[in-house]
Amino acid sequence: MLKSLRLQNVKSFVDSGEVQIAPISVFVGKNSCGKSSFIRFPGVLSQSIENSSESISLYSESGKSIDYGSFEDVVHNHNGDKFTVSMTIECDISNPYGLGMPYGLMGEDDLQKRNKEAKPVSICCTYKKYNGKIIFAEWSLLDGTDRLCSFTLEGKENYVFEINRLYDLENDRTKQVDHRILVGKVGFQSFFPVFSFENYEEKILFELLRTIFSCNTSEAREIIKRINKRSIDICDLPKEDYISTIRQELEKIYEKQQVDSFLEVIDSIKTFYCQLFIGLREELKRDLSVVTYIGPIRQAPRRLIRKHETSDKLYVGKQGEMAIVMLVNNYLDNREIFDKVSSYAEDIMDCSIGVREIGHDYYELIVRKKGTNIDNNLMDVGYGISQVLPIITQFAIMVT
Repeated sequence: MLKSLRLQNVKSFVDSGEVQIAPISVFVGKNSCGKSSFIRFPGVLSQSIENSSESISLYSESGKSIDYGSFEDVVHNHNGDKFTVSMTIECDISNPYGLGMPYGLMGEDDLQKRNKEAKPVSICCTYKKYNGKIIFAEWSLLDGTDRLCSFTLEGKENYVFEINRLYDLENDRTKQVDHRILVGKVGFQSFFPVFSFENYEEKILFELLRTIFSCNTSEAREIIKRINKRSIDICDLPKEDYISTIRQELEKIYEKQQVDSFLEVIDSIKTFYCQLFIGLREELKRDLSVVTYIGPIRQAPRRLIRKHETSDKLYVGKQGEMAIVMLVNNYLDNREIFDKVSSYAEDIMDCSIGVREIGHDYYELIVRKKGTNIDNNLMDVGYGISQVLPIITQFAIMVT
């Protein structure tokens, strides 16, 4: 789950600091201090996930769109060249292959185990504008406060992959390191690098041969050539065969300790980091895909609703304009959402809601105060209930 959010050089924020996201969060502050800018930003993250964005979607064509402005509108004081977004989620990265599973597929024991072993993991994204597009200037992944790895843009389009910690999944061990690998062009999708070992194998081997063994360019290329001769496509070999193939070639030339260090890095990239990027992307997709935004101004309620009037089944609208239509439609269908909303209304607002047929396929949403027998059209009971109703309707949709 998304646990915290931090905005740097965004709108009115030089640095918002890390803001914890609780089940219910209330923001209090002076006018134009950044409350709305912060509250709307999870919607920006959600539409970026929905669009499988290569960077970040400050605007989307979908009905749930948040129009957050252009790059120049977003950067602090409209004159910066970068802005940074940091998100913290909780998950168990020691099992990257188990990340991203839908909650509905988890049993109660799985959920309890997940919650017990979950730890904070942060994704830090710094954006810049280049040739009219918003791109990643830097992307980093942190385990608590320790940086695991990063991708940093060098020049116009080449990225350096820096590894700061190695993971040995079989023995549940970690090791601090400092390896910089120039990997060239890297694509991003939904806040994570699209990075597989197979696509970057030769660049990874080349850079590590030069840094760990101090090979020159021709020596590194010759070793890679010999490794590749061992198989048509060694990346398709099982992990043990792939590592064994490289070991046999390197131990002809170098000390076993050096070779072990080299293979630790290869193994960590191949079996841990490449899978971790995929798993964390799915974790974030699962949690952000359900984010919806309802603005501060509600549309006035309507007195009558036509039977089976068209509405989005999952979203009440940015102004709550579809809430009443959705409730009437659901009342005439299976009442699953309607009954939840009615129960919430009794608990929160001390009233019940109902639907009454007027005739000629028209219906009205009625409100009855607890302890009375008087039914009133929603339009006739003041704006308090109609302001809250879209929020609890959206909540009922998400729960259902």
